[in-house]
Formats: sequence, C-alpha cells, structure tokens
Amino acid sequence: MRRGQFQHVFTFIMMIVIAGVVLLLGYMFISRILGTQCEAERMNLITELRKDLRSYSSYGSIHVVEFPAACGAAELCFVDAASFGKPDANGIYPGDAGASYANKAIENEAKNPSTPPSNIFLVDDKGSTAPLQLFGEKIELADRTQPLCVKAAGGSFRVGFEGKGLTVLLTDKSS
Repeated sequence: MRRGQFQHVFTFIMMIVIAGVVLLLGYMFISRILGTQCEAERMNLITELRKDLRSYSSYGSIHVVEFPAACGAAELCFVDAASFGKPDANGIYPGDAGASYANKAIENEAKNPSTPPSNIFLVDDKGSTAPLQLFGEKIELADRTQPLCVKAAGGSFRVGFEGKGLTVLLTDKSS
C-alpha cells in the first residue's frame, strides 16, 4: 500500500470516528432536553393540583378541571388523605396498615408513607407508578378503600372537584 492510499484510509477512519462522536453527543443532548421537559411538565402538574385543591374546597362549589398528561402518563391516581391518618409531632404519617390496592406501589406508599408522603401518583402505559411527591391533605374520595385513577383522554385528565368545606371530593370526569 502506498503512502497516499494510507492517508485516505486514515482520513476515512477519522471521519467515521468524528461522525460517531457527534451523533453520540447529539443523542445525549436531546435525551437531557426531553428529561428536563418531562420534569417541567411534572412540576407544572403539581403546581396546578396544589392550586386547585386550595381553590375549590369552598362548600358546594363544583368544578371540572383538565390537567395535561405529564410525561405521557396513562393514569393520574389519588388516594384519600384520611387513609394516611393524622401526622404525629414529627410530621410522620402512620399510614393505613390495612390498605390493599391492586397497584402495589400505591399500596406501599399508603402503608408506609414516605417523608413527605404522596397521595397523588402518575401511572404510565406499562403500569409503572411514580408518586408526585405531593400530599393533598384535602383529597376526599367517595370510596376511601381504593384509589381513584383517572385515565388520560386526548392527552389530559378530567377531574371533578366538589368542595366540601375542609376537603375536596374528587371524581373521574374522563367519560
């Protein structure tokens, strides 16, 4: 092989290496942006839920609120705040030792609440459950023995808020 041919092979190999590095860096950059976007959607959902739980607790008020399906979630699940019990002097919730839910991640949080506890969860289409790290102390459900899971329809969750004074009765308005 002559010297000129060797330079062409070396140049070609370097071009492949540089293209590979550029593709890898581009992939990492886009992945980071998408992760940040998902986190921003999640924080927006938490902010909206917190605001609406405070705003719609007036006795007799009825509202239907639409929340965007953050991070492509399939379900938004709520657990009645009363099932967590009253916090002790250290702010630790005792949980509901008798809780038995179909979704084991929600059941584990209800039995042994984290600090801070979470009674609002996002469930993706594969069944993976993530707590929103938000405890809605005003959440009341008609059936306190099971979580209320609202399915996403058209990229959003439709939740009914009925003010009960100190609490807000939540209902599924997706249909």
